[in-house]
Amino acid sequence: NKDLVFVLNPEPLIQAGVDPAKLETWVFGEVEVMDEAGKAVMVEKFLMVYSFD
Repeated sequence: NKDLVFVLNPEPLIQAGVDPAKLETWVFGEVEVMDEAGKAVMVEKFLMVYSFD
């Protein structure tokens, strides 16, 4: 159950030296977005999930 999800573009962080394998509180995962043509595509993002339980 997810109440809130923060999504970050990982590219600038990875270029700055962040290692996705070493993250403890963020998940490096795929999310579905729409490309310029309106087609659904999967892209990698950093995700932080919060539940208000």
